Amino acid sequence: MSNVNITSLDLTQNHIVGAMPFGLCRLSDQIQVLAADCDQVYCSCCTRCDSNGTRAPFMAPGSPPPTPHPRLTAVPSLQPSLEPTAPGPPTPRPTSPTPQPTLDPFCKSIIQTSKRCYTVGESISVIFSNCDPTITDWIGIYNIDEPEDALFDPLLSHRTCINAPCWGVKQFSTIALDGSGRGSYNWPLPSGRYKIYLFRGGSAVGPHTFFSKSLFITVADDSCW
Repeated sequence: MSNVNITSLDLTQNHIVGAMPFGLCRLSDQIQVLAADCDQVYCSCCTRCDSNGTRAPFMAPGSPPPTPHPRLTAVPSLQPSLEPTAPGPPTPRPTSPTPQPTLDPFCKSIIQTSKRCYTVGESISVIFSNCDPTITDWIGIYNIDEPEDALFDPLLSHRTCINAPCWGVKQFSTIALDGSGRGSYNWPLPSGRYKIYLFRGGSAVGPHTFFSKSLFITVADDSCW
C-alpha cells in the first residue's frame, strides 16, 4: 500500500469488527481522513467514527489506481468489557426558595394598653403591633420620670411571645405585665404614672433603646374614677 496515495478512507458500514490493522495506521501520514464504526472497531488512528460522504476512497489526481487488497477479517475485540453499574441515587428536584415576607414601608410599630388606668395589683394588658418582629424583642415598663435616653433595668418586662419558652416571633399580640414576668419583686407596682416601651435586644445592663412607646398610664390605689 506504500504506492497508493489515499487521502480519505471510509470503512464505516462494512460490517467490520475487531481491531483496525496496524498497517493502515502506519499510513496516517498519507491518509488525512480515516473513518470507521468505532462501536464495532478498535481504531487508535481513526479521525472519524462515522461516515461523512462517499464510501469510495478519495485519490489524488494523477495517482495510480489502488492495488486491491483482501477484505479485512474480523478479529476479537480488544476493547475491555464494561461491567454493569448500579444506578445512582435520583437527582433531587430543585425546590423553590421560601419567599421572605416583605416589610410594608408604611407599617408602624405600635404599643398601647387596653386602658389608661389600672388599680394597684391589677394586671396591665399590653397590645402591640411589631412591623419587623424578631425573637429578641421585649416590652418593659418604667416610671414616667425615667429619662428615655437612660432606660436601664425596667420595673417589669416580658418578651413579645406569650408563653415561655419563646417559639417564633409575634407581629400582633397581647401580653400581661404582672408578677409572672421579670421584675416580680416590683409587683404590685405602686400608684403612679408609667410608660411602656418596645425594645429589641440590647445588653443585660443597658441603657436600652426602644423603637416604640405607649402613652403614659396611671396606677391608682383604690379606683380610677
